[in-house]
Amino acid sequence: MLETSSAKTVLRVGHTRFGSFFALILFFLAPIVALGNTDLTGPELTSIKISPLEIDVSSGSATLSIEVTATDDSAIDWARSHVYFKTPVNTNLVVRNFSSSSPHVATAELSASNYEGTYRINNVNLYDEHGTESNFFTTRLIELGAAESFELTGGRTDFAGPELTSIKISPLEIDVS
Repeated sequence: MLETSSAKTVLRVGHTRFGSFFALILFFLAPIVALGNTDLTGPELTSIKISPLEIDVSSGSATLSIEVTATDDSAIDWARSHVYFKTPVNTNLVVRNFSSSSPHVATAELSASNYEGTYRINNVNLYDEHGTESNFFTTRLIELGAAESFELTGGRTDFAGPELTSIKISPLEIDVS
């Protein structure tokens, strides 16, 4: 119910579950609106380009570049935004720290210490200046022009950890008296 008087306008929501929920929403949204933040949606990715798609690190390190364009109702926090690739051993390669000026590019230095094989794009996380995050996954990234993967050669090929073949414990008895 809305009550008005010459002094102020009050919205009474009562003590119902809906009223309490509505009051709680207003409590959290009021500071956002009061500070002028009307941008309640995350950035929208409009394009992504990965290069090169074949990287040889056998004679030295090489640079992977990711170039993205995106829009948002407020400024995009490029330093916080990042791209994830799944490595050949199913861990993550994270590329971050996009340049703040257009074109927005982030790079990763790859070397012989990286695993050899196919690195598949997994997702892109973009943040705006208010901390609102948008996530874009493989299918959407490919629709926007991203290559599904890049290939690294000249890197580590030992994918398995050490194998324990024997163990000897000596002495078998210890006197601690």
